[in-house]
Amino acid sequence: MVDPFDVRLRARFAGRLPAVLLLSASPAFAQSFDCSKAAPPIETAICASTALRAQDNALAGAYARAQYALRGDAHALDLLKQAQRQWISARNRQCARAGDKVADCLVASYAARLTEIGKALGAQQLAAQPQQPVAQAVAQQPSAAQAQAQRPAMQRSAQVVQAQPRPQAQPAPARPTSITTPGAHVEPSSVPADRDASALVTIPTPGHYSLRAQSASGVAIQLVDMMTGPGDSAGAAGARDGRLDVLLDKGVYKLRTTGAKGAAKPANLKAEAFRDIAAPMTLAADPLTPGDLGDLEQRSFWIDVDRDGQVAVEALGRALQDLRLWRDGEELADVRPDIATVEVKAGHPMNRIRLEGKVEPGRYLATAYGGESAVWADGAPDKPFMIRRLDNFSVAAGLAEATIGSFGSARFEAPADFDSFRLEVADPAPVRMIVRRGTERRMASLAKNSRDSFVVTTLGAKNRMPAIVEVSGLEGQAFRLRALRDTRDLRIAGSGPTQVIVDVAGEGGDEIPATAILVRFEQNKARLLASEAPRIAPGQAWRRRF
Repeated sequence: MVDPFDVRLRARFAGRLPAVLLLSASPAFAQSFDCSKAAPPIETAICASTALRAQDNALAGAYARAQYALRGDAHALDLLKQAQRQWISARNRQCARAGDKVADCLVASYAARLTEIGKALGAQQLAAQPQQPVAQAVAQQPSAAQAQAQRPAMQRSAQVVQAQPRPQAQPAPARPTSITTPGAHVEPSSVPADRDASALVTIPTPGHYSLRAQSASGVAIQLVDMMTGPGDSAGAAGARDGRLDVLLDKGVYKLRTTGAKGAAKPANLKAEAFRDIAAPMTLAADPLTPGDLGDLEQRSFWIDVDRDGQVAVEALGRALQDLRLWRDGEELADVRPDIATVEVKAGHPMNRIRLEGKVEPGRYLATAYGGESAVWADGAPDKPFMIRRLDNFSVAAGLAEATIGSFGSARFEAPADFDSFRLEVADPAPVRMIVRRGTERRMASLAKNSRDSFVVTTLGAKNRMPAIVEVSGLEGQAFRLRALRDTRDLRIAGSGPTQVIVDVAGEGGDEIPATAILVRFEQNKARLLASEAPRIAPGQAWRRRF
């Protein structure tokens, strides 16, 4: 038995698929999901309609053809898969809200996706032929007797198709930077630089865009949203041109320009979308250093968020300007980036961006956007970029020894009963310690000219939350972190060596020596085991000049 739709697909794709597929007795392209396990409302609506099942089969065939054509280009293949996942998510979300128009919504969605895949491959006829309206297709569905009578002829047609020689394979298209993403448009693209003016910016797809003015005199720009009103501005009239790197939704925006009197030449306006320079990677426990990140470039990384919903990502780069989190690679998550400038190597400032917060469990795409590079003292052209999932080491034992890595910082988690922290280095060096617990924050730092090689900070009010201690400095800096409990006595359970650390007041030699007494209690009796304290006895006084 050969399905009529299978014959049409075989005729269209004969010569484009491997011979082993053409000689198969099963349909060339299967349904994209199992109708016996269809989930409402989208998949059940597709399975209930002959026309929609045909469209789903057509898309499965086109998608398989696209994967085969791009098999030699890993980057383009990953972009194709990413776009397919985004389309499925958008289809399910949009058509689920269509109510009794769900079938019409699905027909339009499938037709649009077939066209997109065709354009991405440079083959205008790759998608299936235009589909009939759902109601009309159902009305024209042949009866069981008619279908039985037609099958012998269809089988002969299939045999003829299989017997035809396969034409030469078409060359694979060039790697697309994205799947059918047209550019932004500015009208007019040139405005007077000696007075105020405006232009309309058309954004075809949501994303990160750079809006810029280019002039000989300096033109300021301001973005105006038609719904929310004036937004960010940049530049100064007569001094410097404006540039705005912003996340924009699909739509039309106004761009206001402010020029300086006397400027002779006009100003050119540009709107450019950031471009992917590599296929998305998976960001797991280990940090990634995928390569450079430059101006108008973006890199993306898939992240799986567990049931607790906690997400913590840190990116570092010379040209890094923004970092965003997209649910399923499509919906912007409400996690605000925390941006700071740090020096991991002397004279090499870099931007550090962190995303920390709570989101719904699921799969997210973290996208880093590059802009203008920071100025380096040695003028090196490198534009390094790295990203990692933030993790906290434990300092529950009260002592941690480590070395600052390539991200310029290390974080530790201390139990709730630790509230005093001491950071030590071998020699005074630029290093900083920040301690947070809830809304409370303490900071202490050292410099090259510091007299001491340690700093101490103590949290205030008691809190049941653990404390987060962050140590930052230059790459390769070794340090020792001590965590202490604010208590006058410490009970030791168990056996074996135990280190007792005492925090002392004062600096240099002007303090009372560290004092500790080790006592063992047995049957309500105390026995002194050891002590470290000033000796005071009859005729033996302890003296010290401060």
